[in-house]
Amino acid sequence: MADTLIVVASEREGLGLVDEFGLKRAVDFKVQAGDHERGLGLYRGKTCDVLISGVLEHHMVAATALCLHRYEPRRVVNFGACGTYGNRFGLETAPKIESVVTISTSYRFDVDDNLHWIPPRTLPVVDLGLATANCVTGSRYSRVSDYDSIHFPKDGHVEDMELYGLAVLMETFSVPLHSIKYVTNDVGPSGREQFRKHVVPARRFGYEALENVLSKTSEP
Repeated sequence: MADTLIVVASEREGLGLVDEFGLKRAVDFKVQAGDHERGLGLYRGKTCDVLISGVLEHHMVAATALCLHRYEPRRVVNFGACGTYGNRFGLETAPKIESVVTISTSYRFDVDDNLHWIPPRTLPVVDLGLATANCVTGSRYSRVSDYDSIHFPKDGHVEDMELYGLAVLMETFSVPLHSIKYVTNDVGPSGREQFRKHVVPARRFGYEALENVLSKTSEP
């Protein structure tokens, strides 16, 4: 197996990487996220391997744990789309749609006492000249009512549905985890429509950052 495993949630986020890096599907590797996305699975190559795990934490954690057990990659890179909170929490330099960020802290929002049950996880950051961001993970999209909670991490910049569980898994295995996110939408009721509009151009910007990560982390 290649030293670096890139983990993405969905076909739309990951199949372009298969073509980009000339990867071949590992037919003996099965994920348990259902068959609604036929491209889910492990794709292998010389520079990196790509795992398309299925959306939500439990699918990503289970598939990545199987990869770690079988192939022992030296590092993992989480790559994929996210939504931005914009300036709703008073941030002056919030990530904008089609921007690319590297994640420095991972939070989770949908547990009431988040400081007790789900403390923040710190991720190593590769110097790529990108803005750093705090990513908030939930098992669903956040709602306006969630922001009234004293436990909601209001220093979050972007939101996804997988990173926190993956960060815990990597700590357990003592494997470095980097995360590159490209912003496709504002978090909110227009998110799905904006995602469809912006995912292709935003993903293209993300590819460039991902290639830089692979170059930097592969250096001895």
